[in-house]
Amino acid sequence: MSNYLNETQKRTSSEENTFKLLGNDPISDTLTVQKKIYPDFSHCSTKSLNSKYIQWGNYRVLQNYVKATKTFPCNKSVTYATHGELGFLHNLVELASRWQIFTIKMIKFSIHSFVGPISVAVYAPGESFQKTLEVIFHLRECSHNEVKKLVTFHIFFESDRIPNGIPKANELLSPKINCSIKLHDIDYWNSSHHLNEFLYPVNVARNVAKSNSATYFYFTSDIELYPSLNIIPEFLKLMQRPDFSNTSRRRVYVLPVFEMKSNLVIPNTKKELLSLINEENAFLFHLNICRRCQEVPNYESYIMCLMDYEYHVLDNAFIIHKPGIKVRDKKVLKSSVVEKQKTLIKTIIKEECDKIYGMRDGCIIVR
Repeated sequence: MSNYLNETQKRTSSEENTFKLLGNDPISDTLTVQKKIYPDFSHCSTKSLNSKYIQWGNYRVLQNYVKATKTFPCNKSVTYATHGELGFLHNLVELASRWQIFTIKMIKFSIHSFVGPISVAVYAPGESFQKTLEVIFHLRECSHNEVKKLVTFHIFFESDRIPNGIPKANELLSPKINCSIKLHDIDYWNSSHHLNEFLYPVNVARNVAKSNSATYFYFTSDIELYPSLNIIPEFLKLMQRPDFSNTSRRRVYVLPVFEMKSNLVIPNTKKELLSLINEENAFLFHLNICRRCQEVPNYESYIMCLMDYEYHVLDNAFIIHKPGIKVRDKKVLKSSVVEKQKTLIKTIIKEECDKIYGMRDGCIIVR
């Protein structure tokens, strides 16, 4: 599973200015990571969150359909790009609370906050659309205030499963929400696609969320994966550190993924995570299902390998799955759908990627 930080805008050719430090520090002539790898970061263009109804292949997308109340300059934060559907949207409460951190300065009694936008693509075809809106407004009005402040929702569905009576974004009114109703009592859906009639379009969802990221850098992940604290300020600090590498290749920043047992407090820091691992209460993600699967790049990672990206694993940062260890399901691993997907990847997708990007030693799409 790919969980990484990347830039939303292409690099432009511009003169790299030397980063100067005060004094006679020997590293004063060394460019920072930002100036060396992302020279256009400081003068990037901030996107306007305009609501649009667009065609996306075989899908329709309501971009920026329900917008966050807070906006962000493109170079002042990092977007968390994720996706989901009914039954999973309640995870946004935890995500929104963790994708921001407050630092209290005791001397002056001031509070400084690092917050970041969240771009979420929500799959809501047909009759699930209205119930999805109900859950979204319940999240905004009844849960953590950061959901309304940080999260922008993009809703998508197949072109042949368009919901009836879609209100325009500027006509959306926050309905009267009964906050005494628990979120888990409405955030569920027993639709036919959960009975394997339809597959969840995960790649479309990821791409919709990424393409609508509000900032230069975005972090892509699944909705049930929670980030450790302080990722935003620490990552932006990393961009301002001197880069001593002898390469200026494009980079993807990777976060390791873990899972933990149920009924335990989610770790906020690496120290807390290591404690859980030592107690055998936390493990590598899907260790009990398919460890090899976590070592094989998917097609998106394969493309980046072909394009000569470097992978940099971040220290003191991680993501962890919603508490609860998943067990191996032989029926899923042996299902005809899984086999069809493997065949599709090995034949058509790999062949198309090789034609577009060429071939490169060491790049493997599937084993």
